[in-house]
Amino acid sequence: MVEPLPPSVSKTTVTHIVMMDDCNHTHVLFGGRLMAWMDEACAIATYKHTGMVCATVSLQHMNFNRRIKIGSIVTIEAQLTRSFNTSMEVIAEVWQESKHLNPRLKVNEAYFTFVAMDKDGHKHKIPHILPQSKAEQLRYDMALERRKIGLKSRKLTSTSSEH
Repeated sequence: MVEPLPPSVSKTTVTHIVMMDDCNHTHVLFGGRLMAWMDEACAIATYKHTGMVCATVSLQHMNFNRRIKIGSIVTIEAQLTRSFNTSMEVIAEVWQESKHLNPRLKVNEAYFTFVAMDKDGHKHKIPHILPQSKAEQLRYDMALERRKIGLKSRKLTSTSSEH
């Protein structure tokens, strides 16, 4: 059996500057672009934890709390909150910096679920997480609650689509 790993093993920081091609006609970052950046940061975090390619399974609600304008610096911090047998939850926190914002401002966060895949595309067992702080333990505990809600929601969705 593989030894559990601390969440810090997966810690990933990705930084972007918002350019014209990243924005809509009002010079505000496209929401889809931000989601892609967050997904990428989470994918890197899962690779650090598992050493294998992992696929995005779901994204738990995402609110766009603040407009991110062209020229802003966007930093995404991703880290595993919990791992199960083959799946894991990753939090992505989004921070904005600009010459008008001091200190940086948290503008978004979301929880992603990934599944580990072997080279043939089959689910693969992964190391568990061993929280090292009270904050990590709280995220770890809450991840199980979010998982239960997500699984129940998927079950309801698949049942309703059968009719």
